[in-house]
Amino acid sequence: MNMNTDMMGGYPQPYPQPYLGEGPYGGDGGPGLRTRGHNQPQSITRQLNSQILAAANMQELSHLVMANCALMNAVNFCTAYHRTAKHVQDKPIDTWPPHLQHQLGAMLTQLNLGLTDRLEEVQAHNLGLTLWSLSKTRRLPSQHCDELCAALQVEIVRRLSNVSQQTYMTDKYYLLGAQALSNIIYSLASMATQPDYELLRVVAKAIVWQVGEFKPQGLANTIWGLGKLGVKVTTHEVRCMVDALCGEVTAQLTHSRHKGNFAPQNVSNVLHGIVNIGYCPSAEMLSALVQSANSQLRHFGPQELTNMVWALSQLFRSKAPFGPDTDALLTRIPDELALMFGDRQWRRRMKPQTLSNLAMAYAHLRRRPQLLMTMLMKEALPLLPTFKPQELSTMLWAMATMEFYPGQSTVEAIARTAGAAADTMKPQEIANSCWAFATMRFFPGAAVLDRMITYAEASLDRFKSQETGMMCWAMARLAYMPAATLVRATLPLIANWRSPAVQDCGNVLWSFTVLGILTPEVMALLAEKMLSLPRENFTQEAYIQLYQAKMSLSQHVFDIAAYVPPELLSRGETEWRRQAEVLKVSVTHRYVSNVMTALGIDHDIERRIEDGLMSVDIALRSEQVAVEVDGSAHFTQNEPFVPLGRTLWRWRLLASRGWKVVSVPYFRWGLLKSLDDKKKYLYQLLQCENPWECYGLDPHNPDAPAILPANLAHLTPDEVFRLAAQGVAFSSLVPQQQTGSSTPTTSPSTPLLSGLSPAMNSGVSCSFTPTAGLRPASASSAGSGPPAPGVCLPLPLSLPMMPGSGSGQLPAANSAPAAAHNGSQQGNGYNKLPDNLYGSDSPRGNGTSSSSSAAFSSSTKLGGGLNVSARPFAFAGGAAAFGSAASSPLPALPTGFASARLRSSSARASMLSFGGGGQYTPSPPPPPPPLPPAGPPQHQPPAELRLPQLPSPMASARLSPTASESAAAGAALSQAGRDDGSDDDTSDLRSLFGAVIGVSQSGLQQRGPLSTLEVRRKLALLPPGHAVADVAANWLAGWDAEQVVGLLRKLESPTVAARALELFAWLRSLPPDSPQAQLYTPGAAAAVIGLYGSWRKPKPAVRLFAELKERMEDTAEVHSALVETFCRCEQYEVAMDAYRNMEAQGIPLSPAALCAVLDHHMQAESWEEADTMLAAWAEQGPDREVAAQVFNTVIKRASEAGNTAAAQSAYAQMCAAGVAPSAATFSALLSALRSHHSAAEAVEMAADLASQADAAKGVTIGMAGLALLDACHLNGWSDVSLQLLARVEEAGGSPGLDMLNSVLAACAKGGSVAEVRQAFEALERHGVEPSPASYQHVVQALCGAGQWAEAAQTYRDMLASGLEPRAELASLIVDALWCTGLAWAQAAALDLFNQATSAGWLRVLDAKMFRGLLTLDLHATHLGTGMLRMHRWLADQRRVIGNSAAPCLLDEAKRVCVVSGRCAEGLEITRLASELKDCLGASLVLHKAPFRLTHEAGRALRLETSAFMLKKWLFTEDFDQWDLAFRGAAVLAQNSRQAAEGLRQLEAQREEQSSQMYAGILEYQAVHGLDAAALRLTPYLERRRELVGAAQQLARGLGSGTAQVWHAAVVLLDRCAAAGYRSRMDALLAAACVALAAEKEGMELPTAQLAALLDAEATQREAGTQPLAALDAELQQVTAALQGDTACLSAMHCWKLFADCLGCDVESPQQMEALLGDSFSRLHLLVADPAFTSYPPSVLAAAAVYLGRKQCGVLPFWPSVLQRLTGYSESLHSEFSQALRELQQNSEYGQTMLQAVFA
Repeated sequence: MNMNTDMMGGYPQPYPQPYLGEGPYGGDGGPGLRTRGHNQPQSITRQLNSQILAAANMQELSHLVMANCALMNAVNFCTAYHRTAKHVQDKPIDTWPPHLQHQLGAMLTQLNLGLTDRLEEVQAHNLGLTLWSLSKTRRLPSQHCDELCAALQVEIVRRLSNVSQQTYMTDKYYLLGAQALSNIIYSLASMATQPDYELLRVVAKAIVWQVGEFKPQGLANTIWGLGKLGVKVTTHEVRCMVDALCGEVTAQLTHSRHKGNFAPQNVSNVLHGIVNIGYCPSAEMLSALVQSANSQLRHFGPQELTNMVWALSQLFRSKAPFGPDTDALLTRIPDELALMFGDRQWRRRMKPQTLSNLAMAYAHLRRRPQLLMTMLMKEALPLLPTFKPQELSTMLWAMATMEFYPGQSTVEAIARTAGAAADTMKPQEIANSCWAFATMRFFPGAAVLDRMITYAEASLDRFKSQETGMMCWAMARLAYMPAATLVRATLPLIANWRSPAVQDCGNVLWSFTVLGILTPEVMALLAEKMLSLPRENFTQEAYIQLYQAKMSLSQHVFDIAAYVPPELLSRGETEWRRQAEVLKVSVTHRYVSNVMTALGIDHDIERRIEDGLMSVDIALRSEQVAVEVDGSAHFTQNEPFVPLGRTLWRWRLLASRGWKVVSVPYFRWGLLKSLDDKKKYLYQLLQCENPWECYGLDPHNPDAPAILPANLAHLTPDEVFRLAAQGVAFSSLVPQQQTGSSTPTTSPSTPLLSGLSPAMNSGVSCSFTPTAGLRPASASSAGSGPPAPGVCLPLPLSLPMMPGSGSGQLPAANSAPAAAHNGSQQGNGYNKLPDNLYGSDSPRGNGTSSSSSAAFSSSTKLGGGLNVSARPFAFAGGAAAFGSAASSPLPALPTGFASARLRSSSARASMLSFGGGGQYTPSPPPPPPPLPPAGPPQHQPPAELRLPQLPSPMASARLSPTASESAAAGAALSQAGRDDGSDDDTSDLRSLFGAVIGVSQSGLQQRGPLSTLEVRRKLALLPPGHAVADVAANWLAGWDAEQVVGLLRKLESPTVAARALELFAWLRSLPPDSPQAQLYTPGAAAAVIGLYGSWRKPKPAVRLFAELKERMEDTAEVHSALVETFCRCEQYEVAMDAYRNMEAQGIPLSPAALCAVLDHHMQAESWEEADTMLAAWAEQGPDREVAAQVFNTVIKRASEAGNTAAAQSAYAQMCAAGVAPSAATFSALLSALRSHHSAAEAVEMAADLASQADAAKGVTIGMAGLALLDACHLNGWSDVSLQLLARVEEAGGSPGLDMLNSVLAACAKGGSVAEVRQAFEALERHGVEPSPASYQHVVQALCGAGQWAEAAQTYRDMLASGLEPRAELASLIVDALWCTGLAWAQAAALDLFNQATSAGWLRVLDAKMFRGLLTLDLHATHLGTGMLRMHRWLADQRRVIGNSAAPCLLDEAKRVCVVSGRCAEGLEITRLASELKDCLGASLVLHKAPFRLTHEAGRALRLETSAFMLKKWLFTEDFDQWDLAFRGAAVLAQNSRQAAEGLRQLEAQREEQSSQMYAGILEYQAVHGLDAAALRLTPYLERRRELVGAAQQLARGLGSGTAQVWHAAVVLLDRCAAAGYRSRMDALLAAACVALAAEKEGMELPTAQLAALLDAEATQREAGTQPLAALDAELQQVTAALQGDTACLSAMHCWKLFADCLGCDVESPQQMEALLGDSFSRLHLLVADPAFTSYPPSVLAAAAVYLGRKQCGVLPFWPSVLQRLTGYSESLHSEFSQALRELQQNSEYGQTMLQAVFA
């Protein structure tokens, strides 16, 4: 029966097809029918059954049942009920008239009563069918449905309770069948009827018995129903049932038991069900489900697709094993949805719940599919009125989580809808909506937030701690001050919180802080709640929030430690300072600084305030004025751009510390186009009294009415509470525009501004008029008018006179002191911060967002050799350079500029006088500026005001130019292009710029021909309306035919296919006399034929070939391209026809085409044809290099196919053609021979093949043998190489050094150390002196085998023999010894490194200087050598700097960049260079070195720093610690010097013992692995911390061996939980585990000692006996639960093994710190962490050692000794990498109480 995939509410439709031929039992109550004497004659019941089945409609069926109810038996009742359900399913109940519904209800009432009394007569499978029918008709107005449902459940339990499997499977009275079992679960789920335990138990048992008979739909319905019923995998019966069902699903999906196809709805329901059950599927099952979904993805409906993605998201959250196929499916779904949305019918089935759930699922998956979210938003907008509150909040949450912002209008529409639905929202929905707005930095409007707050306050008692924290955090982040009433109302609830999260407390505390309503009492309450929580749950954010609150209170509460413990404050300060150390100076920030420099204002960038806890963006040097450059991150991203909470808090905190805060909003700064406007605006900002004046100041209209911030952040908490008490609607306080404004007085408000009032003499013109550019002077209350004519307000800078300007009289500056704003109000139970932050009587303007243009280019740097702030744009003296030329039309500059003297405010602004020397003196009448130089008069329009011609800051640092230089510069500009007075005319801009750079326009246009890549890019970007023929001539200028062919071959992408054909058409259309006619050749046509092959279009290729053939242009290249095209299109028969045609005409086949045809033959295993073709081609005498490539390809393919005969035949032809075999040739041949023959036979045959090659014509004798040995080296075939050497020796030959070194190389790569020694002894046996390469192979083999002491001794023996090692060998031994992590080995590595660099065997670090950039090239082929090179260079630089007489490279450099030169090509070298810079960068940054490491595509690219900062770091304690990380091993090794022989013996003994012990660890892990996912589903993790703490205290009572016993006891606790054991008393369980762990550690069973530590009264009460007896009983129960296996190997045991491998004495703190870092304490931190149950003990111990060494700077972080032992690698072992990431994240900010015990 087909399923109805368009389901309602996600319910699947079952397949209840009853057995109704003549009734469920044949229609006549046949054999096996259990009856109670209510039988009718068979003919009557059979006739009734037939009539019921034949009823055409519900009316007829109802009449039949009601008329014959007394005559019906159980079979008739079941049949009638089923037929009724079928009619109801075919036609929904809602479409029936009321009278028919009542008629059917009466009929069903009779059926319910009749069936309830006859259930014992019903056959088993009809019980499930009846239950399904009941679920379908339940909505009809009938009676006694519940009684029938309960009776059916009781009957099923009665029949199955005590039945055996054999009876069940053979007796139909008990046999329900797979279909009935599925219907039982489905029906109960659809009716939302919770089954009792007994029903679930018996049904689970039956399902296990019959699971093999289930069909896909039955499996899906059963699993879905279990999930819908809320069944969890907690009992044995349920687990067995779910395991059986999931196993059957996997088997049917993988076609091992195929019983039908899994439809999309089945796949969706299975995934949905296992998630609700809480079952973690196996990787195989999940992969099979995903593959099934992927194969039929386009058949999924919206509901099915959403359910599937939702289920995958929940599995992802529970850390299910996702494979590549799952990731591929999730990546594919958004792309497929783009196609599905094109189907109107499919799209019409999208519902609001589907849209929101799909978005939520991808948010849970931590994916950000922008295309998917765009489509969902497009579909959601028309449906917004139909969205339910939950769907709205879910959609908003998903958008915020995925950081998807669809635009202001879209979010506003959703916000309005959410605000309208606020009265029906639940607390979680309100909290999620507000959290989403805040996370997206979107201000939804005061009206929306008011509604949210109103309904949140009304239901605040129903808010959970998380919802309260989210709500408060959101309001504080949006800085919505009216929310202070809501936040304050949460205090009574907070006091009653039982188990809040740290994040919830921190968020509420932060909201109190930001909104300015934090009091010491609130601080004490929330700190008390936070202290009651586990310390390891604290994150960096929580500590920072706590410290922010402390900073807000510290100005008013001096004894802050009385409210918060000092240790919390100390940790909070540490975290705050850590994040505050990261300083970023944006482009706008730098721009504002440059404008302030142009204004002559001395300032500092990012100055730390007194306590060092904060830095001010820009601080004025002489006054406590903070200029905050507030970028987009400080405001909401939608208009009206209100400030966020953290910005408000920062303003308030600075004001509380006595700073005047001036804010530069980015959205107003961006409106200004010119430098002059920016200077004017910044000058006006500096006159503002508080940030709100700055926020409201409109730079284009300073007198505009004030506009309040839409979030009402300017209100004080007192005002908010007062207005709320009066019932004022806060949204009414945000008018669109206000009339009237209040402006400050004309007097500068700071002493600094008083020095900015410039003096102007006659003839001086300013760049902006005072009355239009500045606000007029006015009194707040007097209402005085504009200033009198000629009165000029203070200007930011004295501007030069323009030529031709009129003269005027210098006015006196009119200034008056500003009135102080001191309106104070009484607090409302909290300490009030300075009122000047809340001033609201200043003018505000309304600005719009605009991007900034006209960047202010300046190379000014504060704090260097050039102090531009002291003398802005000043020359040393003399005329300005631009004014020295007589013919220059540009205005003359003043002789010099100087910064303003800081003076106190007075009634009149001080005037400045500029002298020739650049000094300034206060004087009322300043001298006039210099006149323009003599020369012809230049016309200047008097009404046009021009910008001042200011030199660059770099020019101000130089001395004044000479007259000749000035004349030359002026003449060059004069000739380049004269300025006619209009800077808006840019027609001559190009010639002007060309004159400046000294290049003419023709020179700028001259350049070489375009490259192939450039033309390809141009073709790809060519607009659709433009033809290639219009541009091809210019683009291909200077090209030859070969370049055109190369271009065409690069146009194989389908995106440029049309352009490729257009280009080819243009080439063919060129006339013969065209200069570019030579570009078209048959090679171009062959390239296009090849393109058709790439596009899989053989017919156009044939048509083109026909044209070429007709024009006699079918060259061999064209024929070969056609053959290759046919092969690419898999038209092999046609390809062979084309090949035979070429063969008949004697046309040679190209190598590419030949390989294509041969490849076809080899795939078809037509080896004879391939051999014949190859022989014919070889007879043509092809190029040997090309022939070698073709022969090697054929030999390799034949060898891979196992056809050694074909491979040998091709090899014979290769030799006959005179082509020398290579290592690749013998690699393929020997691979095939070794797989079919013994080693001796393979060697014999290989030797014969080499002899055959030596005998060939044209092949150098002996080269084949060396190639054969090279093949052995490449593949590590040590046995073959040794046997070849033996053959030579048996033949009486004397092998040379090259041959013996090849044998050594092969043995070193793939053989054992014994084979390497055997090969090395052959050197002495034949009297051949070993070379450095010989020793290198031996050292390589020893290092690979872990025999580092032997390798070091071999290297020293080589040096003693007088040989000098190659750089590769020296680097190899140094790296191998250094990376071991062993103290003696690292000390030896340092000695050998110093020796090699001193002797010149190893290159030192190369340092090259270019334009202030010092590049350090490590030239490293090994990791350890590169790090030692860097250490050596830095140490040398420190010594050179300390010796003042010696030159230092760092003195000349500005930047330092560390690179690693590629000594060889290949991915491995690139990976090594990246890994080296990663390790080196991590080590340097860990010790606070000023290096910065950048990555790209997951690889480290650059390691950079400032030379100045590097020199400072070299003389810090941090460098000393980094230096000790390199030299510390030598110090340790001095205390344990041993002879080389002793080291070798100790090394071998230790390796053998470690290997044996680690083998035991692996065996334990394989047998006793924990199911972490299953543990997470049990309540054990909730009490695990208490159990671990109890075990700790009990273990401490035993004395010695505490740590190891404790860790082993915790392992036993976890094993008991995994086994399902639950003790009566947790303390007893902990004591029993400690006792068993102590026994495993070799101690006597300490039952009496542990019993004495138990509470006797509690034990008597819980266990009913005394502690000793109770402990003995608990030991027996624990042992029984573990089935007698009490093994408890912990991570501490693995850690001790690792310590032994490193030669660390764990009793020595010095050695532990030097070799293991803080790994010991890290293990104790991990005991109580849930991750302790997620990873095997060896992984935990390895991660602790890695992180411990890394935290303490011990190099290398993961020694090769341990990597060789465990096989764990950070980059190659996924479980180890995952543990490192998780444990590093968990332990970075967390602490635990357990640490103090083992400190």
